[in-house]
Formats: sequence, structure tokens, C-alpha cells
Amino acid sequence: MKRRALAVVALLLAAGTASLARAETRRLAIVVGSNQGDASHAALRFAEQDAQKLSAVLGELGGLDASDLVLLRAPRLGEVRAALDAAAGHIASWHAGHHGQVILLFYYSGHSDGQVLELGREAMPFAELRRRLAASGADVRLVIVDSCRSGALLALKGGTLGQPFDIRLADDLGSTGEAFIASSAADEAALESAEIGASFFSHHFVSGLRGAADLSGDGLVTLAEAYQYAFARTLRATSDTVVGPQHPAYDYHLAGRGDLVLTELRHPSATLDLPGGFDRLLLVATARQQVLAELGPRSAHRIAVPAGAYELRAWRGSRTFTARLAVAQGQERRVGAAEVLPVSTLSPRVARKGDGDELAGALSAGAPAPEPSLPADRWALAAAAGLAAGASGDLGDVWLGTLRVAVERRAGDFQLTGALMLGTGRAASTRENRVGAELLPTWWWGQAADQVRAGLGIGAGAGAALQKADDGVLYWSGLAWASPTLAIRTLLVSHLALEVSAQVPVALLRRDDRFVTSVLPAFWLGIARGF
Repeated sequence: MKRRALAVVALLLAAGTASLARAETRRLAIVVGSNQGDASHAALRFAEQDAQKLSAVLGELGGLDASDLVLLRAPRLGEVRAALDAAAGHIASWHAGHHGQVILLFYYSGHSDGQVLELGREAMPFAELRRRLAASGADVRLVIVDSCRSGALLALKGGTLGQPFDIRLADDLGSTGEAFIASSAADEAALESAEIGASFFSHHFVSGLRGAADLSGDGLVTLAEAYQYAFARTLRATSDTVVGPQHPAYDYHLAGRGDLVLTELRHPSATLDLPGGFDRLLLVATARQQVLAELGPRSAHRIAVPAGAYELRAWRGSRTFTARLAVAQGQERRVGAAEVLPVSTLSPRVARKGDGDELAGALSAGAPAPEPSLPADRWALAAAAGLAAGASGDLGDVWLGTLRVAVERRAGDFQLTGALMLGTGRAASTRENRVGAELLPTWWWGQAADQVRAGLGIGAGAGAALQKADDGVLYWSGLAWASPTLAIRTLLVSHLALEVSAQVPVALLRRDDRFVTSVLPAFWLGIARGF
């Protein structure tokens, strides 16, 4: 009997070990954001930021290794294809080692005409995306597309408008299949909001993944919970806009049981337990003025966040409230209702994905935000002080203290600046004064959400230099120049940034009754509009 019992125990242990071996699951994610579409579409403002936010929450709470999470912002078509091919290679190697299942998540935010995903002037057809994902070898494929007419992707296999559903799928069982989620129906626009700095669907989906959708309170956010949360709030938030409503949609073909867990809230970097009793709550990371999550009356209120400083914006009826919060690494901070104090309000703004003009809309989700985002194509002022080489004599003989006042207009990553410059400086026996004007196009690298961005431009300018010697003799020259420019801009608060720039103007001027070219480097430190 003893031997028989031991044999039974051994068999159970072996079965348990085999089950655990089968339970090993690898997760891969390809997250794509592209603000630019084809020439017929105006640039989006928040698609690349949507991708960054989803990538951040997957990295923090989604159980992905850093090497298995690929974020592509403004990629070329070849980069997306290469990422899908690389994922297929990883999946083949994983399966060859008999490790277990693979879950592949593909996310896209950007322009779409209902047939293709637009990547700048290039495009990936919906049919190609589905074909590549099916050929990847992943046991489970989850596709999320946030774009206008993205529901057409589902129509390839007969998808329907989204309603609450139950996806029975578990990481630790032999489940297979695919799930496609679209932010809008096949004939609908997808909407962006300047207030939240995101598209509505991605914003609510990410909020759900951070814990707002965990209504069961088990510390796990499943695909079903996240979709249902984003569906209800996207529909509600867009119903009263002049463009909406927007209906997220889904199509799924999955076999197995259990729920596919997208994020786990049990070991976050930090946690905020936000107060109830408000119609709407927005949690804003103050360092970047980036909305991290939104909560409503039927949301869970325990939100996983990175450690840092936050602003909480809240609405109850026609009243607006705010609070400043800080949470440390590993801390769970409970925020009391008494900490949230009344403030004044401003109106939010809403736009279609791809529309250049913003459309005012009263959001049924609640009252407007106290500080909506600055439109990307608005004129703004900038000012800087610096040093510039004098136009007379050899380089370094005279350095001018200079003041530069400029107006800027931003369109996506392109900026056009018009500047007026005044300078004065003195050498041993001479004073030089200079006035000039410059037109400077600049292209910026990085994302609007980044703390630091770099810009490269080449300006063209004209002006005059007046030199007065101690003996009273006056000399002057007209100036014309071309100026390669490098700028570094660091976000300080909200829409205010510190900019350091260097220019190397090559100038044509008159010296000793003949025209010569001279290099007149300049260095600037100033305040400008943020991103």
C-alpha cells in the first residue's frame, strides 16, 4: 500500500510539473504610433503619445520583458514589417524549445482610410497585417487598432459592433486563437481630445489597464474587463460631440477557458487609492502634464502608477476640484476627499483623428478640464539672450551681448520661427552694434511627451552692423547669412520650456571696401513654448 501511495504521489507531482511546464507563457508586444498619414490628412497630435502610454503600462504591469516590448513611433513601413518578422523568429525559437505558449499583442494608433494603416506616406494593408499575424506562429494574437474606420479591419472576417462579451482564455492552458479590437466602426471617425492629450479609446483602454477596469478587485485586469471599460466610456464621452458617437468594435475567435490577463496590479511601482463621490477624475503626471488615467462613477479607484508627483482634477456637478499628490516607490497612498479643493474651469476641445480643425464639444463624461492642452499649430512667443561673434575684425575680436525675440508656429515636428535680434559689444577701441531678422525652419526629434527634444534647422537672415571707433569714425555694413542651428529644448512646466541653441551663420558682409564671407557663431539661452 505504501508503495502504491508513493507511486500515486509521484504521478501527481509529475503531472503537476508537466502542467507547470506547459503553463510557461511568453508575451510579445509591438506598439506602433504614427501622427503622420498620407498627404490628404492633417497630422495627428496624439497617436504617438497613445502608443507611448500603452507601451509604458505594458512594461510596468503587463509582465513583458523589455526585449519583448517593441515601441515604434513614426516608423517606416519597413520597420513595422521587420518588427513582425523578428517576433515570428522569436516565436519559432520559443516553440522549438518546447517552452509553452506565446501571446502576441499588436497595437496601432494613427491614420486609416478603412483599408490600410497609414505610416507617413507609406501604408500597410489590413489584409497584410492579418496575414503576417496569422503566420507569426503565436498561439494567441491580440490586435488593437485605434484609427478612423478601423472597424473595417474586422469586416475582413465579419466583425460586429462591440457589446459586453466574455473571452475565456488563460495563460496556463492550451488556448489558441485571435482577438481583434477596433476603436471605431467601419464608417466612423475616431476622436482625439486636447483635454486628455490622447484619443478617447486608447485613453480609456490605458486607464482600464492601470486599474480603473478592475471592478472585481482581484488585482488583475483581463481583456474582457479592459474592453468593456473602454467601450462604455468611449461611447459615453463621444455621444454628445458634434462628430460622435464612436462605437468600438471587436471580432474574436478563441478556444480555451479562463481570462486573458493583460495587466497585474499586485506589485506596482506605486499605487494611488483615489476618492469616490465625483462625477469624473483625471490623474495628471505633473512633470510632463500628461494625463495618466481617468475614472468615473463606475470605475475602480485603485490605480497603479509610477512613483512621482501628480495633479488630480475632479468634477462634481458644475464644480471643479484639484489636488497635488506625491507617491514614493512602493507606496500605496490613499487620497481623502478633503484633500481635493475647488478651482475654476475652462472648456475642453475635441477633434476627429485626421482633422486639422478642432471641434468644441460638451463631453457627457463630465465637466471640462481646468487646463486643456495647447494646440500644436498655435503661434507662440519665445525670448533668449546670448553671445554672437562680431562682424568686424577676426573671429573673437568682438563678442556681442544679444537679445533675441521670436514668434513660432508648430505643425507636428516642424516649426517655423521668425526672429528679431539686437546686439552690442566692445573691443579695445571700438563698439559694434548689430540688428538683424531671421526666418528659421526647424525639425524636431523625439515625441511631444518627451522631457527633452532636439531640433535641427537652417535659417536665412539679413541685417546691418554699425562700428564706431573711439576717434568718432563710423563704419557700417549690410549683412546676409545662412545659419545652421542646433537646439535642445527641455520641458520645465506645462507649456514652458528652456531652450539652448547654437548657430554657425556664414555671413556675407563688407569689410575694408570689399565683400567677404565670415563665420559668426552665436549661442542662445532662453524660454520658449513647450511641446
